[in-house]
Formats: sequence, structure tokens, C-alpha cells
Amino acid sequence: MKSDVFQNIFSEIYRLTKRIVCEMSAAPADSRPGPVQLCVGECRPELKARSSQLYSFVTPTITGLSPSRGPESGGTKVTIMGENLGAGSSVNVQFGNQTCEFFGRTMKEIVCYSAPSLSGVGSVQISVSVDNAQIRESLTFEYIEDPTVLRIEPDWSIASGHTPLMVTGTNLDVVQEPRIRVKYAGRESVN
Repeated sequence: MKSDVFQNIFSEIYRLTKRIVCEMSAAPADSRPGPVQLCVGECRPELKARSSQLYSFVTPTITGLSPSRGPESGGTKVTIMGENLGAGSSVNVQFGNQTCEFFGRTMKEIVCYSAPSLSGVGSVQISVSVDNAQIRESLTFEYIEDPTVLRIEPDWSIASGHTPLMVTGTNLDVVQEPRIRVKYAGRESVN
């Protein structure tokens, strides 16, 4: 690798004899995997070191997301699928003008939680960036009306529990982890 691909060296996280951290410039179009070469001052044989592993440049791509809709109050755990999504140091996902709260990522997916919609129900454009690279793909997420509960049957239960309940409402299919919380005589139970 040529020494001119290093753009900035981050001295605040540099560790003498152990670690050099730098930001890379854009890779030449004809880049192929190869060892990293480090030169101290001039690039003479006695002033250079070469890595034993190969380094390569990759291009993150996006192929889809799941689910593609969720309640306008936010909180939907969304998985964005693609290739090379674990590359780079940082990732940013925007749903319209709102940041999707980062949860985790691998080379094949980015997981985040949708923020509440600023504009109510409707579709928003999703943008994904890894470091300074904007991933170009046309993905949308649809905010729908928040779920509502219209009826719970039966409206009674025995104290020991185990009574099946049927909840009827709207947009209940977007609830990812449904839970029912019951309070009786100062005691509370979930599900």
C-alpha cells in the first residue's frame, strides 16, 4: 500500500510501539488485496514494515430491510441487510431526518431502532452511511398509526391465572414483542 493513502493520523489514540491509528483516503479504482506497508520517514527497506495479513478495500451495499413498516411512535427494531456492512469505524442510519438508534452490525446486517416520526404516518427515505461513505440505495420505511386496543375478552380471570385472553384492535401486527401487564391487589404480572 502506498504511504499516500493515509490521510490523518489520530495522535490521541496512538500508542508508542503498539498502535498507529489513521484515516484512509479514497482507494484507487484498481486496488487489490495486499499487505499494509508502513514507512518511517523515507520508504527505504530499513525504514519500512509490512503486515503478514492482506488488507482490502470493500464497498458496502444494501439489499433490503425488515420490517419495512412500524408505528409512528417509533421503537421498531429494523434490520438492514446487505454486504460489507461491518466495514469501517462508524455507521449512521437516518429515517428521513431522524436517527435510527444503532443496536449492532455484522458484515451482512445493521440493526437499529426507529425514532418517532416527526411528520406522522407515511413513508420516509432511509439513508445509510459508513464512515464518510453514503450507501446509495432507495429504501423506504412506512410509519403507520400506532396500535390500539379495542377490546379484551374475557374481562375477568381467576386469581391463579392461566386464562387465555383475546385482544382485538388495530395495527397489532406491527407489535414486535407483545406483552400484557396485569395489576391486581397491589401485585403486577407481565404476560
